[in-house]
Amino acid sequence: MKKVMFTTLFLIVWGGIVSFVWAAPSVDEIIQKANKAAYYAGDDGRSTVQMTITDDQGRTRTREFVILRKDVEDGGPQKFYVYFQKPSDVRKMVFMVHKHMDKDDDRWMYLSKLDLVKRIAGSDKRTSFMGSHFFYEDVSGRNINADSHELTEETDTHYVLANKPKDPDSVEFSSYTVWIDKKNFLPTKAEYLDKEGKPYRTVEALEVEEVDGIPTVTKSRVADLATGVWIEFKEFKGRAYACCVLSAGGNLGEQCLLVPGSGFGVIEKSCRDIGVDIQRGKARILEAGPWYGRLAMILTAEQGKPMAESRGEIGYGASFIEWFAEEAKRVYGETIPGHMPDTVN
Repeated sequence: MKKVMFTTLFLIVWGGIVSFVWAAPSVDEIIQKANKAAYYAGDDGRSTVQMTITDDQGRTRTREFVILRKDVEDGGPQKFYVYFQKPSDVRKMVFMVHKHMDKDDDRWMYLSKLDLVKRIAGSDKRTSFMGSHFFYEDVSGRNINADSHELTEETDTHYVLANKPKDPDSVEFSSYTVWIDKKNFLPTKAEYLDKEGKPYRTVEALEVEEVDGIPTVTKSRVADLATGVWIEFKEFKGRAYACCVLSAGGNLGEQCLLVPGSGFGVIEKSCRDIGVDIQRGKARILEAGPWYGRLAMILTAEQGKPMAESRGEIGYGASFIEWFAEEAKRVYGETIPGHMPDTVN
């Protein structure tokens, strides 16, 4: 009798332990694990991606780019760098993201044809990325703190979560549902509802492979259900974690393709130099543009000076603008060296 009672007690206790061990994780745990599986896998990351945009008539456009990822903190701030290689109209363009946890991400786009760095406003994070239905925010991932999450269903293979934005006016969707794989916690599908509650956008993982022992999405698709346009992403040269050297070069994009993190300062520096470039451009307009001759004529008409002297004064004035523009890039102490030896400003 004692043996039977002991066996029964053992089964009850063991059953309780098993139930505890196999209990579903909390919603917060699922979200945290899914976020890390999707955006923080491995130590940093690099992949070469082909993006194919197909419209409702079957016509396609293709983009090829390299994407680098630098983890500043696991599960925290990150830096993303996207360098476009093909086709020729987007070659050497760069998109860069500094991901934050407590504020909007910082985003920049380098337009190689214009040699111009453009800052992407935080309000534009849900707008088209490179003329596609992929959004700027999709590159680095949506901040998990921007939405409320609820576990609505649990199947044999997936956790199904319903998500609603905490600031509905900042986004174009009313809610979205995510299917998360139970084995690897990778999000395998997301379905977005518009403001009227109708499905209008889906994101799906089509292929998952192990890279360095880490489950990795290597092929995915974004579909706009309203227009019939869809985008397919395929890593045709593979992904690598703890990346090695990729390539070297002298232009703005290629010099960032050394190792993750090595080129992240390039666009930051370029952004700081925008004001300098504007002032330098003004100086060049005065020196060589149509205003050079016109201003000299005005100076001659007003003061009766010879044209040669008026031109010289305009050029001299332009040199001050350019000099101060260049000086703006430098940091000195209380004394700023003059433009000539043995002089101080």
